[in-house]
Amino acid sequence: MQCRERCASLPELYRRDGLNHLGLHHRAARRTRKKLTRVARAIYEKPPNPAELAALGLLASDLDDAAVEIWPDNLHATNVLIAMFTQWRTGMGGPTGLDYAALPAVMRLSAVPRAEWPDTFESLRVMEAEAMKVMGEQNA
Repeated sequence: MQCRERCASLPELYRRDGLNHLGLHHRAARRTRKKLTRVARAIYEKPPNPAELAALGLLASDLDDAAVEIWPDNLHATNVLIAMFTQWRTGMGGPTGLDYAALPAVMRLSAVPRAEWPDTFESLRVMEAEAMKVMGEQNA
């Protein structure tokens, strides 16, 4: 099969049962990833310390304490990410990703319905990538 034929058939494959051509769910791709990344950034980003604020001539009260909105669709993924807080795999350069071996137990204990595991996992991966970016920025 030529590349052109394969590429032309992909949209049909993405419409079948919410799965992509590899049989993986792609519902998280349709969601607003910005909300997921904001939540992950809010969880993992450290607030500036008083010395950093003083260097800029600011006080802690000057900062905006805007709450990050968590959509109901993202609540399970957010709870799982928080529960997986101690399950980071690390290497010489810092965190490399979450330990997925712990994920089934965490999903069960976080009361994620089994039917929602694929969506929750895809959302968790989006949040994991953002958390790794934040941790990388803080270590740089």
